[in-house]
Amino acid sequence: MEEIDLFIAKTKADIRIGGEHALYFVKDDFIELPDPATFPSKAAFYGVAFHELIHWARHPHRLNSTNAYISPENPIIFLFYRAYEELVANIGEGLLCIRFGLNPDADPDRAQRLADNFKQTYETPDVIEHALKRAKRAVRYLGNCPKKII
Repeated sequence: MEEIDLFIAKTKADIRIGGEHALYFVKDDFIELPDPATFPSKAAFYGVAFHELIHWARHPHRLNSTNAYISPENPIIFLFYRAYEELVANIGEGLLCIRFGLNPDADPDRAQRLADNFKQTYETPDVIEHALKRAKRAVRYLGNCPKKII
């Protein structure tokens, strides 16, 4: 787990422990995570941290994934992009869990969230392929995962 802690520290992300939910705050550019003791396992905690780091990587000062900031004025487009961003983060979380030998399914609700993301992005192969590319890009940004894994 020390290797994972070093990986996360090297990102220099502003991570604050102690919130009730795991969230990335785009406007203030920080990640909030619940206390690690509230998770069923260390793998579950790190999976959630990886998920939020993928969101963090999209910031304009990093990867500049501007479509993530679509305004909620058009609810259909907003919901699509929100589901898309969750899909990217879920894929990235899985890639990082593989990289560090963690069980990405440590969270029992993960499979359902992924299925919901696929449905909300209309199960379109192009969208899924693009999400995979974005997730790989974020993972590489966060720490240059070995190419054989991604």
